[in-house]
Amino acid sequence: QGIGERRTEGFGRIAINWLNESRLYVKLPDNKNQSNNSPQLKKYSKQLAEKMAERLLRQQLDAKLLDTVGRTKLCSGTMTNSQLSRLLLAAREALSHKSCEPVCSLLQNLTKNSMRKFQRIMIESRTLPEQLQEWLDKPIDIWQDIKPVTIGDVTVELSEELTLEYTLRLIMSV
Repeated sequence: QGIGERRTEGFGRIAINWLNESRLYVKLPDNKNQSNNSPQLKKYSKQLAEKMAERLLRQQLDAKLLDTVGRTKLCSGTMTNSQLSRLLLAAREALSHKSCEPVCSLLQNLTKNSMRKFQRIMIESRTLPEQLQEWLDKPIDIWQDIKPVTIGDVTVELSEELTLEYTLRLIMSV
C-alpha cells in the first residue's frame, strides 16, 4: 500500500534491496561519435528558431536596460516639461527612423538658455548633453556584455540596429 501522502499517484513506495547487484557500472559514450555541430533545421523550424533567439536576446537587453536605468543617478538640476517633451519626441522620432540624427540635431540646435538648463542636469559625473552624446557615439559600451543566443544552427547576435534601438530606449527611460 505504500506510506505517506499521494499514494494513489505512485508516491510513497519503499524499496529494500531493489538492485540485485552490489555495484553499478556506467559506460560513458564515445566522444568520437558525437559531432560538435548542432542539428540542421528545416526552413520553418529555422524561422521559428530565429524568432525565439531574437526574443531571448531582447529579454537580455530588456534586463540590461532596467539594470542600467536603475543604476543611473540624476545628481542635480531640473528640466521643464517642455524640454523633457522635446527630448522624448526626438528620441521617439529617432526610434521610428532608426537613426540617432533627431536626438543629435536637437542637442546641436539648442538655444544657449536651453543648453544651460540641459547642462545643469547631471547624470552621475557628466552633464546631460555629454552623457547623451556618449551613449549615442558609443552605444556598444552599454550593451557589451550581451551574449549571442544560439538555438540549433541559428545564432542571433546584437546588431547595430538593436543597439541603437535600446540606446534610444535608455535615453527615453532616463
